[in-house]
Formats: sequence, structure tokens, C-alpha cells
Amino acid sequence: MSIVRGERIAAKRVELKLSQADLAHIIGTSQTRLSTYESGSRQPTLRVLIRISNALNEPIDNLVDRDKTLQLSDLDPDDLEFLNEWRTQRRALMISLINKRLAKVKRPLRNAVDRLITLLESQSKVKDFEDEA
Repeated sequence: MSIVRGERIAAKRVELKLSQADLAHIIGTSQTRLSTYESGSRQPTLRVLIRISNALNEPIDNLVDRDKTLQLSDLDPDDLEFLNEWRTQRRALMISLINKRLAKVKRPLRNAVDRLITLLESQSKVKDFEDEA
């Protein structure tokens, strides 16, 4: 299934005044391979599509046909491996961010609890004094 719109890649490349050879060099592929992407006779892998998107400074969303749904069966093994790596890295990043947020929340919360304990202890001492008197 053809998800990537090759003509959009070509149009953006021309708009940026890049030759096929220039863009191919930037994304690390051959001019012939880039030509097949632009003509639609071949689909780039996700890794290559990300490189094209970055090189053209164009969101991937603008380079694909949004009316078509990508199925896992449409992906080659390299794309599946890439998605699994990305998901693993994304999960690790989210856990790291959550832990950092919790650390920032814990500190003020811990300080507030410490102040509350100090206040309760001081009130308890006052009450103990009143009981003794």
C-alpha cells in the first residue's frame, strides 16, 4: 500500500531548491532510490521517511496520505524493529519524566508534612504544659 506521497516529497524538495542528488546525499541514500520514492514505485522505510522529513523540515503528516491507514502487515521487518525500539525508548523517557516530576512534587510535599509534624509536636508540647499546670 502506498502511504507516502512521493509527489509531496518532490514538491518540497523543489521548493527548497534541492536536487535529487542533494537530498539523497543528506538522507544517506542514492539518487536512484530517492527517485523511486518520489515516483511512488517504492516506499521509504520509517527511518528514511523521518530523515526525509527532517531534511525537508516538513512534518511527516504532510508527506503521507492521511486517508489511508497503515497496517502492521504493510511494514517491513526493519520498520517493525524501529517501532519497537522507539516504543521502548519512549516508555523509558516517560518513566524518567514521571520520576523527575515526582521528585519535584515529593520535596515540597515532604517539607509541608515536616512543617505539619513540627506544628503538631509544638502544639502537643503546649498541651502537655497545660496538662501539667
